Amino acid sequence: MWLVGLAQRNPTFLKNVVQDNAGEVESTLKIAEQKHTMYENVFMEVLMLKATSVTVHVKPAIKTRLEALAQATKRSKSYVIEEALEFYLDANEWQIDGIAQALAEADSPDAVFVDHDEVLAKWEAKIAD
Repeated sequence: MWLVGLAQRNPTFLKNVVQDNAGEVESTLKIAEQKHTMYENVFMEVLMLKATSVTVHVKPAIKTRLEALAQATKRSKSYVIEEALEFYLDANEWQIDGIAQALAEADSPDAVFVDHDEVLAKWEAKIAD
């Protein structure tokens, strides 16, 4: 969402982001410049020019929730799904990267391990202070 806000404050930024789709984007940008409130939707459309399709099967309750959220936010279902997937992927990639780094550190010859009882005693002493 910060990217959309930046594009709203600086239309030149939007043009720079999408210059490799110049022909298709120029007509979209003209509409966006005329109607400031359309910026966010237009920006997402421009970014999705190179998008690909994915098919998913979801429970009926999830589909109902998706449709309700899309309608309430005046967004497309695709937009809501993409935002949710991006959030999920960011969080899980961050966690997996952290685990991989910790394992690499533990596997290094310089790794230092501390006994569980020693760590517990240290934290109990801090809590008691």
